[in-house]
Amino acid sequence: MKIELVDIKKVIPYEGNPRRNEDVVDKVASSLNEFGWQQPIVVDKEMVVVAGHTRLLAAKQLKMDEVPIHIADLTDVQAKAYRLTDNRIAEDADWDRGLLGIEIRQLDDLGFDLDLTGFNNLELSNLLIDPLLVEDAQEEWRNMPEFIQGDIRAFRTIAVHFQDQEAVDNFLNLTGKTMTDKTRYLWFPEQEVFSEVDRVYERATTTKHPIYIPSKGRAHTCTTPDLLNKDDIPWILVVEPQDFDEYKARFSASEYGMRNGKAPSLVLAMDENDQGIGYVRNFCKNHSSANGDEYHWQIDDDIKNFFRRINDKNIKCNALDVLGPVEDYIKDYVNVGMAGPKHSLFAFSAKTEIDFNKQICTVSLFNNDTEASWREGVVSDIDYSMQVLTEGWCSVMFNRLLYEPPSVSSNSGGNQASGYYGNYHKMCKGLLSAWKDEDGKDLFKIVEKNGKPRINPNRVWMRFKQQLEPDLES
Repeated sequence: MKIELVDIKKVIPYEGNPRRNEDVVDKVASSLNEFGWQQPIVVDKEMVVVAGHTRLLAAKQLKMDEVPIHIADLTDVQAKAYRLTDNRIAEDADWDRGLLGIEIRQLDDLGFDLDLTGFNNLELSNLLIDPLLVEDAQEEWRNMPEFIQGDIRAFRTIAVHFQDQEAVDNFLNLTGKTMTDKTRYLWFPEQEVFSEVDRVYERATTTKHPIYIPSKGRAHTCTTPDLLNKDDIPWILVVEPQDFDEYKARFSASEYGMRNGKAPSLVLAMDENDQGIGYVRNFCKNHSSANGDEYHWQIDDDIKNFFRRINDKNIKCNALDVLGPVEDYIKDYVNVGMAGPKHSLFAFSAKTEIDFNKQICTVSLFNNDTEASWREGVVSDIDYSMQVLTEGWCSVMFNRLLYEPPSVSSNSGGNQASGYYGNYHKMCKGLLSAWKDEDGKDLFKIVEKNGKPRINPNRVWMRFKQQLEPDLES
């Protein structure tokens, strides 16, 4: 088989592709990011896709310039038939659940990130259970939450063909719908979407808790303040003394002072330079505590976008539409140690509205009453989450509320830039030394990815069973 790299713009999607693959593009993009190209895109002699439409969409999502292709030696009729055959035959395959469970557990033991397998959290939880250790299936299910799957099947589905743009406009006016070039289907009437995080709450005009944005060497490139300004949300940029003048010059008082009568945004200088990310995060927590705050946000300075996950789509929204529901939810409980939205790249893998007792990072709401602190010599985000959970607090991750950070290493500067990645292997070892199980064995494993060390804590979070405690006085 001859495979060649070509400009992605030369590859043409087949307009008549009957396969609806938009919902799995995120999964395929994550797979390409992890494993690279293991299958080329198959095209005909005119460069029209025969097999690999989803891989092409994923490559575009990842902003790839080139893709591998194989030009199939097929007639036009054979190509048309193969497009159907390639997809349909795969649907007839099934899993041997026993062997599948063994493979999943072996990957977990090797420290592989199981989210990248494409299975959701519920499926992975079931597959990670060794059947030889389950003596009573009913006992295993006891106290598990009930799950009700709403019926979202259409009563009737039809295709509507438009003669021209005027016909499209008349249809949209008649139905009260909107449509873009990417629209593949419409519901009529519009389906009501309800989820735990979409419960009715009064949309606040700003956040309830202060937002700290640690930043270093990015006065002209940090993006988070601009996102928050769209909702007139005040923020506190925490910088080193050596950077203060540069940040102050960009974020001038005239532009970022008192906003609609709310507390002003400000640039706040710490006492010392080059002390590392742990020093910065502890400074933010101590500053917030000294002001009498119950909670405070810490948000990385380079957030690109916020989204809400609706009907398996990431819908761009303002910051307040993500931060507001988090604050509204946790106010009803007395033992939330930290909470936050999910990384947008991994939204596809979450089938529940909320996950409890897992690591929170990047966009984080912290309870100031915890004893936890950011320590040097360890992977700090994981270590801090472990401290909070070990104290008995709960963490809450909102899987339908999302943030988008920049791609890894695409933004220079930052509090982690100075020697952080060069020392990362030592920090991984420091984390292993800090956290052991009851038998003195490591709770974490160091694995290699693209020649670099990483921590994979898949099973660690399952150790924490604490539940939310309602605030009976609220």
